[in-house]
Amino acid sequence: LSYGTFVERLASNVQRATKHPVLLVTYGRSGSTFTSALINHHKDVFFIFEPLVPLNLTSTNYQKQNESTAIIRAFIECDFSLELSIFLDNFQFHYLQDTSEFYDCLLSKRSGIQHVSCYIKFLKDCQSHNTILVKTIRFRVSWAETFLKENPQFKLLYLIRDPRATLFSQAQLFNEFLWPSGIINASKTYCAILDDDLKEIVRLANLYPGRVKGIRYENGATDPFTYTKDIYKFLGLGYDDQVASFIENITTASADAPDVEGAYSVIRQNSTQAMNKWRNKSDFESIRIIDSICGFMYSKLGYKFVESHSDLRSSRDLFGSPELIIFQ
Repeated sequence: LSYGTFVERLASNVQRATKHPVLLVTYGRSGSTFTSALINHHKDVFFIFEPLVPLNLTSTNYQKQNESTAIIRAFIECDFSLELSIFLDNFQFHYLQDTSEFYDCLLSKRSGIQHVSCYIKFLKDCQSHNTILVKTIRFRVSWAETFLKENPQFKLLYLIRDPRATLFSQAQLFNEFLWPSGIINASKTYCAILDDDLKEIVRLANLYPGRVKGIRYENGATDPFTYTKDIYKFLGLGYDDQVASFIENITTASADAPDVEGAYSVIRQNSTQAMNKWRNKSDFESIRIIDSICGFMYSKLGYKFVESHSDLRSSRDLFGSPELIIFQ
């Protein structure tokens, strides 16, 4: 009996129950950490953060559909084959409550049997929650159809943000392209993907009514209570005063709160001001370029064109009612 087979047999003895898997698909710097925190705060939710990150290291094309789908499936089912278990070694897991203990155990110099014990505990923790939430910025919307077909309990959340805000933040935090010199190519690439995903989310929503939902970060930043209630209702989660208190604490925190206003933090003194920070730091010429490339989608999503430098710096809302029903 090999060591790998031994571990798989132990894992197979973990009791498996009917789960409600949820996949949150979005893009980098689109408010997914904030949105995930609102959902993950519910006691019935087990949260997996960016499980596809290791594909950057193990694959020449980390968006390869079959491989990505297999990894996501393993996490939403809390069930790992020996081949997929390597994706449990993910540095992102260190930062989340549901996975930090397990990841820290893997990094420790304990004996192999203790690592196995940590693995079994992780599986049990995953299985003990009614809702499994997986968040990823590395997955295309069309790929999620596999899960919608396979599991009638599966639900898909699709999160978007104003493309101008997303692109500006990606340039600043991810250093994926230079602002403003790289803005034309970056806008063409990003908005082509966004347009394709929008077509797919509409198609899937029509095919699987009640199981696919579009959400906008701006709604969460300006009215986080209604935003959270709406998501909870879609997922069948109970909303109570404790959840409301959590929302209050992270969207109107004091200036001396730990990690307040951090680039990857969900804690804000004013969530609306945080949402609009890009408007005070970006330049009008670059924003006008993005508008010229991505603007054909604005009315569908409820975003408005920026008319001038003063308009960019103003407090005028740049979002309104979207034409697409899935975001209403």
